[in-house]
Amino acid sequence: MSQSLTRFSKALSMSYAAPRQRKLFRWAIYLYILPALLFMLTFVYYPITYTIGVSTLDWNGIGAQRTPIGLENYQSIFVDPIVRRALGNQVGFALITIFTGMALGLTMAILLKSRARFKNVYKLLFFFPVVISLTVTSYIFRRIYDGSTGELNALLNALMPG
Repeated sequence: MSQSLTRFSKALSMSYAAPRQRKLFRWAIYLYILPALLFMLTFVYYPITYTIGVSTLDWNGIGAQRTPIGLENYQSIFVDPIVRRALGNQVGFALITIFTGMALGLTMAILLKSRARFKNVYKLLFFFPVVISLTVTSYIFRRIYDGSTGELNALLNALMPG
């Protein structure tokens, strides 16, 4: 078993291969990377660079007239009191939710790891939202798809009587 694994690992390492095989192996690596690279270039990097380029123009997004204005758009953003308040609200919301989530998660982890009196109650409260959402979803779909009294059946009967 170990001998076949050794042979397999030697076959994978290109140090024992001929120079021509090593060159083909290098090309194969780039061919495997190419689809992911094209995807990233098309759907990530191009839109980002295009958006940055458009943000330096005075353009309504539809017309052909595009006037370069440089960084004026960014200067006007930081002067506008509404934008400054929105950014402040966003930062405040992010800080509150991050630290509250971390504190709750740490508290739950400590309670579940310790020898607390109501450890099973803590587990129930922790997993209750997961179980409830599945239960409620299954109940709703059961009511919708019920053959005799379901809402979908009533809708189909109203649309196609008979």
